[in-house]
Amino acid sequence: MPPPTTKVAVPNTVPIPVADPSVLACSIVLLGIMPLNKALMATPFENANPSSRALIIKWNRLHTVRTILGERGRSFFHHKRRQRLVPAVLEDQ
Repeated sequence: MPPPTTKVAVPNTVPIPVADPSVLACSIVLLGIMPLNKALMATPFENANPSSRALIIKWNRLHTVRTILGERGRSFFHHKRRQRLVPAVLEDQ
């Protein structure tokens, strides 16, 4: 293990344009989940049928995808934040 005063070389990184997963999650909500919510809320309980069940299953799948993308967006944010903090910590040494 190197002594604490040794500087560690950090290679220069080239920023790669990547879509933030949380932006994709918001798009799924606006374009997929909201219309399904409106259709399901407009269906009276007495008129529930196999087609409304299919809508609920589709709604569930979209929510699963949204949850996964939201979690990936959170980890993406923390990864980017860590990339900015590591060189600053190394400069202080």
